[in-house]
Parts: sequence; structure tokens; C-alpha cells
Amino acid sequence: DLIASEDVDLCFRMREAGYRVICDPQIVNYHHGDPQTLYEFFCKERWRGSSGLAVWALHGFPTSEIKGLLWPFWVVLGLPTLCVAGLLIRGPDTGLSSVLVFLLAALTWVVPALVRAVRVCIGRSSTLIEMIGLSILYFIYGFARFASMLYAPSRRKSS
Repeated sequence: DLIASEDVDLCFRMREAGYRVICDPQIVNYHHGDPQTLYEFFCKERWRGSSGLAVWALHGFPTSEIKGLLWPFWVVLGLPTLCVAGLLIRGPDTGLSSVLVFLLAALTWVVPALVRAVRVCIGRSSTLIEMIGLSILYFIYGFARFASMLYAPSRRKSS
């Protein structure tokens, strides 16, 4: 019944059966027809995430997956939450302007994506522009995965 995330489901099932799942960095995976635009990337990630919550529930809500499931919520709700919290904490006598609160909230909001992009780009001779681009992709990924929780493509009928 899964639309996507079958690889995640397979890994959970293998672990549950007592097998060890390993990552071999020498294995190369080619995806023919990767998205060429940000819109295509968004749509593909929305589709890929469409069964993520179902797989998580199917395997008893493992806590090891919470970090990955929280990213879409951080992307969608993080900035507004940080802004509201900053404005509430600021108080009238701190001297912090609303603009400064917003800028600090925005910086806090983007730091996780920037850190992740830097980690990926270290040792690859990546430019600052490439790191920023990868950070933007992390945000689009988060928005798409959040959308996948709201939108579930119709299930294909089995023949």
C-alpha cells in the first residue's frame, strides 16, 4: 500500500528480522530523470514523502526517525514561532527592536540548513554559492515533506 518510502520500510523490516543494514559509501546510485527545476524537485520530494508517516507508524513510531520528521515542521513553523517567541520575550524595556528580533529569529531559523550544507560540502571544493544553494534545497525539501503530510497522492489500484 505504500506509494513511496519502500526503501525505508525494507530497511526497518530487515532490522526487525535481525539483519544488519549498512551504508557503503562506494555504492553509487543513479536516478535517471532527476528533477531539473526547483518546482520539479518540490513535487518529487512531496511524492517521496507521501508514505513517510505511514512507514513510521507501521514500525511503531521509532524515535530514531524523529529528527528527520521534525525538519519539515522546523521549515514551516520555525520562523513564525521564533519571531513570536522573540517578541514575547523581548518585552518593552529591553531595547531590542522588532526588526532585530526578526533578524535574530531568521538567522536562528537558517542555521541548521547552513550547518548541514557546510558538512556536506567540506572536502568537495564547493563554493559559497553552492553551499547557499544546497541550504535552499534543504528548505524546499522541508516544505515539500511538510506538504506530503497534508497531501497524499491517490493510491494506485493493484491489478
